[in-house]
Amino acid sequence: LGSNSFGYWTEAILENNDSQLLIKHIIKRRLPTLIQGHDSDIPIEAYFLQEVSHKNLVRYVDVVEIENLFFLITKIDHNDWQTLHSYLIRNGPLSENQAKNIFKQTIECISSIYKHGFFNIRLNDKNILISESLQVRLFDFERLTLYEESNENLVYNIQYASPEMIVDHKYDPELSDLWSLGILLYVMLHAHIPFESPFDTLVETPVIQKITSKECATILCRLLAKKPHFRGTFKDLLNYPWIGIENFLKRRILKNNIKGNSDESIATEGPNTNDKIIQEIDYLIKRSSINEHLPLHWTLWAIFK
Repeated sequence: LGSNSFGYWTEAILENNDSQLLIKHIIKRRLPTLIQGHDSDIPIEAYFLQEVSHKNLVRYVDVVEIENLFFLITKIDHNDWQTLHSYLIRNGPLSENQAKNIFKQTIECISSIYKHGFFNIRLNDKNILISESLQVRLFDFERLTLYEESNENLVYNIQYASPEMIVDHKYDPELSDLWSLGILLYVMLHAHIPFESPFDTLVETPVIQKITSKECATILCRLLAKKPHFRGTFKDLLNYPWIGIENFLKRRILKNNIKGNSDESIATEGPNTNDKIIQEIDYLIKRSSINEHLPLHWTLWAIFK
């Protein structure tokens, strides 16, 4: 299934069972550190899977230690899984609904990982497994940390690295993961990356070549904002119209029904940057629907750049 800094993944099938195993061969001498697991010192990736369970994660089975290696053994339900990267090579770009399905499962899983206190997820299309029915399983978490701060020694996928990671290696892990999600969404819709080089990541504006809904274009532009604070948070993302339309509409209805507020106002307990951004987006969507000659994503890039 691929290799990385600390080892490589292989597949196996349990005898007399349809379950598929994914086994990571981890080379001990390459590990920077070990962490206390349930029974012994193990790689942080194994500790993470011992501690965190989610429907969109591969399931921990065991970790086996020999002289020079750890074998991290994980399990998925059946045998029709492939990496998202391989799927896109074989099938080309996804439809917007297909991309949204995979995207939503991915961000729900990452939000759960953050709640358990793990950071620096290093997301890309090669550590996402999908089934024929587009169910998602995330795997390969060798660069996770147990602290919410930049990891200056992080070896990252340059195609998914945020501008702030490229410039000085100092970054907010959540905001950088949001950028990676923006790259992932673009890749699913176009089957190619938006930036060809680190320089392009810093200065170029990606072109949305595929016709998408305004909600999809908006979220893509927001996640790929050069200014990190414009990307919001994972909580914002889950409540955003394209992802969680029901929660978003309930929130807007409640706010607009607060006594003394007009239809155009949004009630808050105090200044809220995210709500101001949402107001600007709402205005742009209305304006774009009136003026068909104003491409929505051009205006959005101007705000979020």
